[in-house]
Amino acid sequence: MKIACILFLAVTLLIPPIYGFREARRLSRTKFSKTRGRIIHSGITGAEPLVEVNKAIPMFGPDVRYSFAIDGDDHEGRDLSYAKKASSRREDIERMISAYTVGDIVDVYYDPDDISACYLIDPTRFVVFHLAWAVSCIAIFFLLSSVIWIVI
Repeated sequence: MKIACILFLAVTLLIPPIYGFREARRLSRTKFSKTRGRIIHSGITGAEPLVEVNKAIPMFGPDVRYSFAIDGDDHEGRDLSYAKKASSRREDIERMISAYTVGDIVDVYYDPDDISACYLIDPTRFVVFHLAWAVSCIAIFFLLSSVIWIVI
């Protein structure tokens, strides 16, 4: 029984950190460049409802578009940050997009190898998040494995 429980924990808590470490490494190796851009649209979009026990919860997300130029070529982006944002509370998204008024000049971070990967919030900030998440999963695995080994 101990082995089965620990194997279950290993699958649920040790496989996800692999993704976290891979994303952290990818983000830290990507040399994002920064340029100036202009907000061309700022609004809220409604995502697909999240169905939970016969009731639909409407989800909202930011719909911010911006334009920027790289080497004379015009580009357009839609992502605020590397982490996608959504909330069931419209007020949360309204507060988030209030910083992005049409016509505002903003910093745009983009991957020179893939200009479609562009964000208004520096994506390298998420390296620490991915590393902390991965280490937390591993720590929880060892903690729960120890408890299972002692108790069962």
